[in-house]
Amino acid sequence: MAKYLNDKQDLDVLGANLERKYGANYKQAFYNRTYDRLRSWGFNTIGAFSSWDTIQNGKVPYTRTLWSAGQHARIQNGDGSLSDPYDPRFATGFASAAKFAARNAINDPYCLGYFVGNEEKWGYYRNGPASQYGLIINALKLKADVSPAKRAYITQLQAKYTDIAKLNAAWGTSFADWNAMNEPVTLKDSYPAPMLADFSLLLKDFAAQYFRTIQTELKKIDPNHLYLGGRFAGYSPEVLDANLKYTDVMSFNIYRVGIDPKEWTVLDAYDHPVLIGEFHFGATDRGMFDVGLVGVSDQAARGRAYQNYIRSVVDNPKFVGAHWFQYTDQPTIGRNDGENGNVGFVSITDTPYTELIAAARQVHNEMYARRFGK
Repeated sequence: MAKYLNDKQDLDVLGANLERKYGANYKQAFYNRTYDRLRSWGFNTIGAFSSWDTIQNGKVPYTRTLWSAGQHARIQNGDGSLSDPYDPRFATGFASAAKFAARNAINDPYCLGYFVGNEEKWGYYRNGPASQYGLIINALKLKADVSPAKRAYITQLQAKYTDIAKLNAAWGTSFADWNAMNEPVTLKDSYPAPMLADFSLLLKDFAAQYFRTIQTELKKIDPNHLYLGGRFAGYSPEVLDANLKYTDVMSFNIYRVGIDPKEWTVLDAYDHPVLIGEFHFGATDRGMFDVGLVGVSDQAARGRAYQNYIRSVVDNPKFVGAHWFQYTDQPTIGRNDGENGNVGFVSITDTPYTELIAAARQVHNEMYARRFGK
């Protein structure tokens, strides 16, 4: 089984099964059948995280996903961290990654564009100020000499207030001078209104610096394709405002039973195409022990849920598409992070889920007429 271990020593269960099914040249046989299936089932795009040796195929449009490479400062936020866009190494690292990702895609008409990052730790405005402004609060806790973001924040606050006494009066703080802010700053959990207003401005600038840097470097390398955004899980209005200015498409991963317009009124302020980067439904009626992030009763229910979701996307004019996660089930023994859900259109033995596929074909055949009229 050694040949089915990847560089992380994870067992490639799918690969082992595919070789038994297709023989020694199983990869290309599997890819060719997959392309034919996708077109037959009515899919028109290959989504994020697909293997790079599969997506450039000349048959089905595809997307690429990339991150900034190399070492650069980061800011802790919640259970993760986000790149510090004020660090010059962020731009150079991203440019290096983008050059590698775009090397074969620049002139490929089947490439739609690039997602940059995935569910990055922006915080979430509905979870309160500590989450919404975590990137500001947590950077202030750092020493300025190790945090380009904190240095940028102090510069912006100095430009606004000039006198530290004015900042202290607005924030309810007692900094002796501006240099005192270079040390780690811990704020009380109750944030005065002027402080929150400043946090909002700082977050807008942070987000603008982040998305502008990516757009600038990406368009230098590949001006022919779209910047598809960062597949938000958490977000705040300040972040969406900046995202709007610098991305071609705004993208979210939305694991729900469907798109409820009442939940997405935050998008009413934006005239910008919105793409769903991930959704799925799983069941445990056929060999699997986990349903993924949204579970239903059985395979037929997966098909009905898929149709309802796609119809809710088609019926909302803000949205231009939705990408399912993922094509194959995850292995029962779990991938390297433990996920082992029934989230595929085919099983880990490359056996199609016929109920889901029939439902997908039906809704795919109707969606253009449903959206644009007959």
